[in-house]
Amino acid sequence: MKKLVGKIFYFMVILVLVAFIINIGEWMLLIFPFFCIIYYFREKLSAIVEKIPSSAFVKYFLIGTLTGLLAEYLAISSGSGFFNPNLLKGFILSIGLYGAIPVIWYFLLQKYSFSIRDVFSLGGIWGIFVEQDLAILLSFDIFAYLYVFVVYGSLICIPYLLTTQNFNGLVRKEGIKKYVVAFFTQFLAYLFGFIWMAIATNITGIEIW
Repeated sequence: MKKLVGKIFYFMVILVLVAFIINIGEWMLLIFPFFCIIYYFREKLSAIVEKIPSSAFVKYFLIGTLTGLLAEYLAISSGSGFFNPNLLKGFILSIGLYGAIPVIWYFLLQKYSFSIRDVFSLGGIWGIFVEQDLAILLSFDIFAYLYVFVVYGSLICIPYLLTTQNFNGLVRKEGIKKYVVAFFTQFLAYLFGFIWMAIATNITGIEIW
């Protein structure tokens, strides 16, 4: 009975959160309740993903990239997208960043032992540093920090939730060093995303904004 009540309360909170997000028109925040739903069903969903006939890396990469593009779609829909507001053009410019993030995290998770909370927190904090090229970090706006934290934490953690079983049984390193390595290694995704964007705009002529 307690489990049923807990489940009902959990999803009622998510519904209230979704209603609030829709009411304020910040569609990008919907990635967080999406994360919460996946978190709740993570064991069943990861078991399904594990059965998909593909390598662990490919599955992690595809889930991570599609999650990133979903976040970009939500950002464009709410008018807060950093890239070109045209959906297709925005996808072309941003796919370098959203494709690099899961690649980096896949190898980090193979080498180091991270909990779900670790991945969410590291991704969220990193997002505050890189979102809008330091503009969010330098805004000193606690609400902007929280906004970016839950968005980046969610989109970076979702592929891990769905592929957790691929990392079980691996001999991975512990210690404080892993947090430092993970935080700074994420900036490689930002660098690759910038390079990709520069190449894409040069080849296609697509304007960044």
